[in-house]
Amino acid sequence: MASLRIDLNRAGIREAALQSPEVRAAVRAIAESVAARARGTTDDEIDVHEGGTSRARAYVRRLGSGAAGEAQDRALGRSVGGA
Repeated sequence: MASLRIDLNRAGIREAALQSPEVRAAVRAIAESVAARARGTTDDEIDVHEGGTSRARAYVRRLGSGAAGEAQDRALGRSVGGA
């Protein structure tokens, strides 16, 4: 039986799939969607921040009451499911 070898272009995958402007925009859109749902359930400010140099990343942060407020009402945690 002949063996099949597949060589991955890791640099190409990183550039095209993990760091492309299209992927960054899609990740940002998901984060903005989560943030919009969270804003509707709390008076705290909800911030979206992009980061990461090796791949597209976006963070949704709760400012104000922070972890204590999140522990009480789970505004961010409940907002993630609909993303």
